[in-house]
Amino acid sequence: LWKLSKHSGQDVACATCHAAVQKGLPTSETCMGCHKDIKNMLEKFSHHPVMEGKVACFDCHNPHGNENRKMIRAGSINRLCEKCHADKKGPWLNEHAPVEENCLTCHQVHGSKFRRLLVDKEVSLCTSCHIYSGANTHGRSTADGTGTYARMRVLTVGTKASFSRTLNRGCVNCHSLIHGSNAPNGDAGDKYSGKYFTR
Repeated sequence: LWKLSKHSGQDVACATCHAAVQKGLPTSETCMGCHKDIKNMLEKFSHHPVMEGKVACFDCHNPHGNENRKMIRAGSINRLCEKCHADKKGPWLNEHAPVEENCLTCHQVHGSKFRRLLVDKEVSLCTSCHIYSGANTHGRSTADGTGTYARMRVLTVGTKASFSRTLNRGCVNCHSLIHGSNAPNGDAGDKYSGKYFTR
């Protein structure tokens, strides 16, 4: 499938990676000789451990070509990610739609300046789809006794959210099962319901 590869289209020759004097097979360092943008991403705060030698470029990509986008070794990005991250794979009783659609909705592939390879800060990422409504829905008291907690509601696709405050500045402090939950929905209005990814 070499002729289907991006490398073939860029006139990369066998000797570019497999030099005659080279000992052994090409490594991830060989790939980074050309893919300097990827190397920069792998040096960011949060990254797949390629530089540490725990993962190699070849674990995810087939440099000799295949029929898949970006020469990945699976039919889709999600199937590729699930090879290592099986605990994030559904099906779930309560699914978080972006998770099933594409892991890249929330995560950078190679590296990010945000934790967990996120594409943005956690709150900013969540509020790109959910927005503060101002209603008291949690029924617990805050430090000032007002009982006012941030409530989120889904925005229509294509709109942007502006979000001014969040409890402890982290959505996953409470919504910890963000990829999906198999917990039951509980009674109407149950704040610990599986559909809110809290358990």
